[in-house]
Amino acid sequence: WDVIHVHHPSVVARFALDVRRTLDVPMVFTYHTTYDTYIDNLFRWLPNLFRQRIYQSEILSVLEKMDALLATTR
Repeated sequence: WDVIHVHHPSVVARFALDVRRTLDVPMVFTYHTTYDTYIDNLFRWLPNLFRQRIYQSEILSVLEKMDALLATTR
């Protein structure tokens, strides 16, 4: 493979990160979804601080490991 492309930050991206280490190829993430909004709606009963921590630990921590990030929105 020349490059790995993922567009979901959870299980698929974490698996792909392992594959990338094995193949030693770049990894690109296409950001299509406002995951912070999803988390706010899914966990609306949690205080904002906890929702922000979920976003940081489950989404941003994975995105930071990408070689490139393509986004259609801010």
